[in-house]
Amino acid sequence: MRRLVRYVVLMTAIASSPQVMAAEPNQINYKDYTIHFNAFPSDHLQPNMAKAVGIKRDASRAVVTVVVNKNKTGNETESVKANVNGNAFNLTGMMRKMKLRELKDRGAIYYISDFGVRNGERLTFALSVKPEGEAREKEFKFTKQF
Repeated sequence: MRRLVRYVVLMTAIASSPQVMAAEPNQINYKDYTIHFNAFPSDHLQPNMAKAVGIKRDASRAVVTVVVNKNKTGNETESVKANVNGNAFNLTGMMRKMKLRELKDRGAIYYISDFGVRNGERLTFALSVKPEGEAREKEFKFTKQF
């Protein structure tokens, strides 16, 4: 679990890096929730972190992460379970189905998937997030170049 905590710290650092923030917003609001998301090459992970979460480090692989937080009073949030699904599409419309799996650590819940990419490839991610207990899902898209 200690490795998973380090992984989460890394994901947060990558998600809030100036390059990522400038290129694309990495969160959306939906009802009382904030959905955080990101995509990046898997070789950005440190070897021990990649191993801990079962992801192969390789410049030709990418990782998508999604975190769903319920907004509480003040600035407090609580990580919540959700049904998270998604696909990635390249410029020609070729689809890559993503299998987002759930990781838990000390009350935090993360959804991750890894998949192959080509150098310079631009992908549009279509995600669907339905927080547990909600009747409807939130669908959104974001684009990332690898």
